[in-house]
Amino acid sequence: MGAGASGLPRLSAYRLHAQVMEHLRENFRDPTNWFAAMPQSLTDHPAFDQALITERLREMAKESDTFSLLRQAKLIRQLVERVVIGPNDFLVHARLKGVLETIFETLLACKSDCSQAPDRRPND
Repeated sequence: MGAGASGLPRLSAYRLHAQVMEHLRENFRDPTNWFAAMPQSLTDHPAFDQALITERLREMAKESDTFSLLRQAKLIRQLVERVVIGPNDFLVHARLKGVLETIFETLLACKSDCSQAPDRRPND
């Protein structure tokens, strides 16, 4: 079977990479689909702060244009289980474990950034 015999469009690796990153950015901006795929026992838990997580992911979306290629590759490996290419579009299957890891990392990153704030406790 030769190149192009499947009838599917040919995509450069760069173009596919860019489209997958744009798909991830869309989910960072609006993680509703990711939340819907999570177990209800998790999303209903009192410690699960959907508003805070959404805010952190939206911040990540804003910063994602400046991510190095290595950071982008790590995110793709972490978040994408597979990409199915069709004649007119493509479908990205996310890894739920990767989504949860990314959420956890963004919350931890904020904690460490927040911990850099000066200590405002009164002197003993």
